[in-house]
Amino acid sequence: MNRKAVDGRILLGIGIGMVLTCILLRPLLGRKPSAAEIEARARSMGMIYEEEVRALPEEDGEGKKSK
Repeated sequence: MNRKAVDGRILLGIGIGMVLTCILLRPLLGRKPSAAEIEARARSMGMIYEEEVRALPEEDGEGKKSK
């Protein structure tokens, strides 16, 4: 085999692999997450709503407000 034929086969193999990868991954990459999925992921990262936060000062064990 000459070197030109081997280089052509390598490029053809890479091209076919790229096309197959695009075809197989297209359904996964085009999907957008729902609002519930976005909220679940955000909560797992520590998100809380403003209504969930209590705005009372902390008290120490003796019932006195800490400074």
